Amino acid sequence: TNLEAGDGIHITYTVENYNSGKLAPYFTDNHYFTLFYPVKISNYSLLVHPTAKFKHQFSNGGFEPVKSTKEGMDLYVWEKKDIPSIKDEPFMSTIVDFGEVLYLSSIPDWKFVSNWYSDLALTKAKSDFEVKEAAAKIFNDKDGGTNASLSKLDKAKLIHKYIVENIRYSSVSFRQSGLVPQKASKVINTRVGDCKDVSTLFVALCKEAGIDSARLVLINTRDNGKKDLLLPSIDFNHCIGNLTIDGKQYFVELTSDKNGFSTFPNTLKNSFALPVYAENEGKSEEPFYLTAPTKIPDNIIRSSTVKISGKEMVIETKSVKTGDWASEMRYSYADIPESERRKRLLEVLTGDNASVKLNTFTFNNLDAISDSMVYEYNYTQGNAVNQITNLNVFSIPWSGKHTSIQFMSAEERKYPVNFWDYVEFDRSEEKLTVTFPEGKKLAETPKNVKLSCVAADYSLTYKIVNNKLEATRVLTIKKDIVLPAEYNELKKFFEKVVEEDTRQLAYK
Repeated sequence: TNLEAGDGIHITYTVENYNSGKLAPYFTDNHYFTLFYPVKISNYSLLVHPTAKFKHQFSNGGFEPVKSTKEGMDLYVWEKKDIPSIKDEPFMSTIVDFGEVLYLSSIPDWKFVSNWYSDLALTKAKSDFEVKEAAAKIFNDKDGGTNASLSKLDKAKLIHKYIVENIRYSSVSFRQSGLVPQKASKVINTRVGDCKDVSTLFVALCKEAGIDSARLVLINTRDNGKKDLLLPSIDFNHCIGNLTIDGKQYFVELTSDKNGFSTFPNTLKNSFALPVYAENEGKSEEPFYLTAPTKIPDNIIRSSTVKISGKEMVIETKSVKTGDWASEMRYSYADIPESERRKRLLEVLTGDNASVKLNTFTFNNLDAISDSMVYEYNYTQGNAVNQITNLNVFSIPWSGKHTSIQFMSAEERKYPVNFWDYVEFDRSEEKLTVTFPEGKKLAETPKNVKLSCVAADYSLTYKIVNNKLEATRVLTIKKDIVLPAEYNELKKFFEKVVEEDTRQLAYK
């Protein structure tokens, strides 16, 4: 209680780890030499038997250890002094992607990790009575009681639907192992499982349905950083299913009933992935960053009509959201009463404008387990038109418009931008048709705009059809992470986007 500014606290602690089975002779570790606070001395020492083989690597920068011997052992010491703190920046990447992080591993290669996990999971995916019974239930009443007419892809989709509808996702440390999956039959009986449990059940049911290509994939999600697993390690934080059908690969997320078969969360895109193979398969794959041509894009497609009357606009919009955006809509609206849906949607539409009235709304497939989501709404926006002399001035009510770029207010950045965390879609497309009051017309048709930068493309097109203004806005994302050297280009791009999104037009 008597600590004051400038005082220091010294903490010493010991952690002992014991591995069993195939992992027993091996070790992995990492040490951060870059942190958000200043460090006087950062030291990592490794005492290891001279015959032990291991690798060490820095994520960025780095330096060689000082090596000596001590009591017949090899001593490696990495030490750095007077390390300054790093300053937090909005949407910055994780430290591993730009800081000095030391990785160590004595695991021979990634094939060893893949085979090791297969040994853990293989027995858990065995077909037994419960698995056979579940498979029979899934395909019951298909093609008159048989499943002969179902393609392998149809079967896989039915298995996905069964799991997300019947197994509740839960990860509780005292009930479930951090590494070993539960038996598929136990997951069926308890109706509870975490990511590796439901993925193991998926593989078991696929095998029962004759889809022999089904396997597990270990994942380290991209919010942990692109350089988080530089050397062979078991430090994965997620597990999904994978299968190959007709030459196409499908990666299947099974932890939520809000995701369609070809949808997975934003954090899974470009994540670090390792397929799991048994040693007797004689096959292995190096880790890769997850991209899936069969994945449904995370798109937002809107079509709206805008009718201007006096100072008001009546706006009717149909929105189609696909991929993870469809999932997000279901998370937001599926499990709440109609009154709460109205309140939540109104809050989204209101934004900075308090003069908004929500007239009608419908969610067409809110409870479906699908890769798309359609909803429509009609609202009135008051005080939308201002009069200046003989001109009536208004802004186009884009739903996805950018009104500021507050996080890009800095003149420069030192660290990468996780752009995927700022703009969480692949493509946003919006078309509006504006109808002017009787006898009025647009004073001047604005020029079409096309912008491009390293991370995104933007276009805005206008045309007059039967005295109505048709405007189309498209924003397409091309890159996940923006480097500091690319920051100024991104900033100038979005400054122009904000200018165009908030541009005022006039009619008379």
